[in-house]
Amino acid sequence: MMPAAKHFDPVLGVDIHIVQPPGPVPPIPVPHPFVGMVVDPMDYVPILGATVTVGGIPRAQAGTAGKNIPSHIPIGGMFVKPPGNECEVFMGSATVSVDGDAFSHLALPALSCQDIGMPPPLRPKKKSKTMSLVLPTSVVLSIPSGVFVGGPPTISLMALGMRAGMAAAGRLFKKAKAARKARKGKAKKPKAKSKGKAKENSPCGTDAHPVDVVTGACVDTIVDYAPQDGSLFRWARHYDSSECDRAGPMGRGFRHPYEMVLERSAEGFRYTDEFGLTVDFPPLGPEGEPVAARGYLLLNGLDGRLEVLEPRERRLHFRSPYPGWPALLVEIEQGGRWLRVYHDKEGRLEGFVDSSGRIVQVENDLDGRIVALYERSATPPHDVVRTLLHFRYDADSCLVDVEDALGGFATYRYQERRLATIRDRRGYSFRYAYDAQGRVVHTTGEDGLWNARFEYLPEARMTVVHYGDGGTWTKFFDENGMVTDIVQPDGTLVARRMNDEGRVAEEVDAAGLTTTWEYDAFGSLVGRRDALGRFLLPPWVEPDPPDFDAPDPPRSPTEWEFGGRMTPDSPSAGELNGGILEWVPAEARDALELDRTAAPAPRPTDEYDAMGRRTARIFPDGTRESWSYDAEGNEVEFTDRDGSIHRRRYHSWNLLGVETDPLGHEVRYRHSLRGQVLAFTDAGGTVTEYERDAMERITAVTRGGALRERYGWSASSRLENRTGADGELLVKGRMGPHGLPIHREFADGIAHALDYDDRGRPALGATEELKVAREWDDRGRPTKDVRDGLGVEHAYTWEGLLETTVLGAFTTRYEYEGAWSYDVVDPTGARHSIQLLPKGLGIRSLSSGRVEVAHYGPGGRCQGKHLSDREGGRPWTRRYRRSPAGDLIEVRDSERGTTRYGYDAGHRLIEKTGPDGSAGAYRYDPAGNLVARPGRPDAAFAEGNRLARVGEDTFEHDARHHVSSRTGPSASVRHHYDDADMLVRIERRTPEGVDETWRAAYDPFGRRAWKEWSGGRVDFFWDGDRLAAEQDADGRLRVYVYADERALVPLLFVDYPTAEADPEEGARRFVFTDQVGAPARVEDDRGTVLWRAELDPYGTARLAPGARIEFNLRFPGHYLDPETGLHYNRFRYY
Repeated sequence: MMPAAKHFDPVLGVDIHIVQPPGPVPPIPVPHPFVGMVVDPMDYVPILGATVTVGGIPRAQAGTAGKNIPSHIPIGGMFVKPPGNECEVFMGSATVSVDGDAFSHLALPALSCQDIGMPPPLRPKKKSKTMSLVLPTSVVLSIPSGVFVGGPPTISLMALGMRAGMAAAGRLFKKAKAARKARKGKAKKPKAKSKGKAKENSPCGTDAHPVDVVTGACVDTIVDYAPQDGSLFRWARHYDSSECDRAGPMGRGFRHPYEMVLERSAEGFRYTDEFGLTVDFPPLGPEGEPVAARGYLLLNGLDGRLEVLEPRERRLHFRSPYPGWPALLVEIEQGGRWLRVYHDKEGRLEGFVDSSGRIVQVENDLDGRIVALYERSATPPHDVVRTLLHFRYDADSCLVDVEDALGGFATYRYQERRLATIRDRRGYSFRYAYDAQGRVVHTTGEDGLWNARFEYLPEARMTVVHYGDGGTWTKFFDENGMVTDIVQPDGTLVARRMNDEGRVAEEVDAAGLTTTWEYDAFGSLVGRRDALGRFLLPPWVEPDPPDFDAPDPPRSPTEWEFGGRMTPDSPSAGELNGGILEWVPAEARDALELDRTAAPAPRPTDEYDAMGRRTARIFPDGTRESWSYDAEGNEVEFTDRDGSIHRRRYHSWNLLGVETDPLGHEVRYRHSLRGQVLAFTDAGGTVTEYERDAMERITAVTRGGALRERYGWSASSRLENRTGADGELLVKGRMGPHGLPIHREFADGIAHALDYDDRGRPALGATEELKVAREWDDRGRPTKDVRDGLGVEHAYTWEGLLETTVLGAFTTRYEYEGAWSYDVVDPTGARHSIQLLPKGLGIRSLSSGRVEVAHYGPGGRCQGKHLSDREGGRPWTRRYRRSPAGDLIEVRDSERGTTRYGYDAGHRLIEKTGPDGSAGAYRYDPAGNLVARPGRPDAAFAEGNRLARVGEDTFEHDARHHVSSRTGPSASVRHHYDDADMLVRIERRTPEGVDETWRAAYDPFGRRAWKEWSGGRVDFFWDGDRLAAEQDADGRLRVYVYADERALVPLLFVDYPTAEADPEEGARRFVFTDQVGAPARVEDDRGTVLWRAELDPYGTARLAPGARIEFNLRFPGHYLDPETGLHYNRFRYY
């Protein structure tokens, strides 16, 4: 006998969710704790709900739902797919029934949400539906109530049937696959049901605007209505000119998004989707077990329904209105939402009701064509609120115009029932011309956009596409209409190889690199894996794959200070609660006024236009954001919360032509035949132009009328060489077998040798002077970064960073005490505690006795910091007040007083008023260059935004637009750069004739290895893109300690007399920063201020007198060189 289960009983377990870790790494499955309770809203519905209670609380039976409370918090990255945060009781007693199903009790398993699992069991209509994949990895912990349930456990009959069905489906799928293979033989491939339409042809199966290169058909999707309020309902039209003789509900060639049908066939069942693609299923199993085909799953539903589970996780419900009729779509479920679809007695579409209460009525004419969509009131008597869409047809059932809810018109004209002209709601037109076989031979926009001609050679299974800019693509396809080979404009070949099912197995690019296509047991394309093992989603899901080589730096103040353990999405202003505030010292709660936000803040409310587009967001403080759109739905005006208006104008086919800021300054764009940017003109009139080859790769950049450089590309479209304006080759690369550069040779004699790990990450970089080695773990976290054997090593646990060792001797350890709290033990052995609480609260308790509480709001912006002493020393509080749009307008500093800032309508700083009332003004030119600021001489800029003068100092630039000299009363300075555009030497001559030279060297990844000048040298040791340590010419060493492996702002640093010193004997220095992570104060272990600075809004630090140490870190990731006055930010100097 076990305690009976009921609502509000805890459910504990572990879920597996796919997480995207920081950096260019593939997603990984990560266990997440499931902490929830049993609660099923359907049990409270009269008549249909629970009739039995346990101590006055509804009972729990097999199938009763539950929720994860609070929702899952991502571990190790961000969720790839938001978790369902749901569960259901899976089992109950085999001998005790309650409300028609097994009565559940303590310690029985529950199915909880997973990214890797099985679909949820079928359940009676009266039970809530679980939308996630599930596995029995949780358990019900019934709270004793005096009621006990006996008998052996059993699985709900429906759940058991589903589990058996899933297993049978897998077996049937494999068995059918083997049988088909045996029947057809190796040389024969299955016949395609919709030649050329297969998703696996994406994106290479279409060209221009767009034309199917296999069939020659004009194919397109036009979205007429797409509400932004989260509803599943949307209206689009899918066109295929090869179906011009099919007069469907939307006229000839068009299909609407709910025109799906499931019908019996000689082989079993045939499913036709909204694009006209067909999937053939074998018959259901003897006991109704599910079957699979091409990634789709067909299963028996309730109430005589059949259900199709799509690879994109939509669950489609079909029901036949009459015996012998095809089954029509009656419901769609996705992500916890549903949309019910209704038909009349003739099978014509009649209307929709969605889970948000939206009711849409469909009007058909006597010929069965849809002529209008109306939105009706959600409350009786359900009056018509508005006409969403109106359709008109000609006498031949061709759709000729569409009018939307705001009066926008799109029109269509035909040539022998095929689309010849499309005119969108902005008045822009595309034209098509066809041959005698009905294939598109020419298409173009009215201004030449996507101008292309098509040449078909069906005997050779080949189509040639000639673009108006001279680029020619040749595409070959097999007997099933699958594109197999692509000859690109530069003559290189991309090959696609098919598997035994006639589907894409792998793609080999022009450099011979292979990307494999991965399918699951049901035939669904899970994704692709490139030659380096990096994972890509299917091309129709992710048409623009991620750039794995792109840097992924921290991007907000929370990340700069705390790294990946507090993301910009973590804070949520105004939602602090008492439980969280208990962690915060009372003094900090009062100083930061945290108690004022203890109650949940009202959420913003949104307004929408008749097309379902958001037009306004009203915030609880009465401020608002608003949007306006053109007839095609392009955003043309945005008014931010400060009332500033940002405008856009579009040209050609929805291409951005002009951006106008709130001050009236315009940035203009010009585009290529294929919609790529060819030129932009900034608000100051400087024109930057791009030359592109026939593959749209940039081959030259011109700025201000002067050629800057040219580019050469490898077969795999990687940058291979760069040439200066004078035609001199600046750098030439050599590619390795993985398509990545393994050697770079510069014109000035510098050479880089490069190598990579098995994921394509740069693991080795060497020059004649130095060698850098880097390593990562299986989750893409950095584990090693050393130069000539010296540098940084990291070790991790499942909780996060375990330890960081610098120069092989100075180790920082990280010890975790739960999800919110951990300790940092620095190389001296001192312990510092960090609590990162929900809603943007970060608490640092330092070994010096100091405790800093920081509060962050939306977007990771800092709202306040409070520094106190455990022994009651004088606290330091700073409050940051912002405008509704986020501009910093006031800093209240308990030591310095109040500083205020003013901005123009373009959010540029124009005024600063100090605590003493002194005011200073800032001015800019139209391009945004700062030309005047307090306490500094005015600046002037030459063509191309090049700095020409600051006060009495004049500047000259070299052919590559680098500052080459600065001449003024105090000195004459010349700057020299290598062919990698890095500053390597500065020559300075004083008026007295004294010459000084400064030099620097860099590793192959662009990081400064050392700098030296008369009487000084500093060597730098890097940890990715942040500084790990620096050592001066006298051997003095400084080791930086960070909150985790991604943070850019050090928690503290430790100074040592030499690198051979005892790690425990170092001097600890604690760094305290402003609202953006720029250092404002450094203290020692006794709380003595060693360094203090007042920071200018543009980064200049005015040091307080009496500084006891030199400290050169500035804005996160930036480093001041006092000997030159320049700042180095890892990529350039300023």
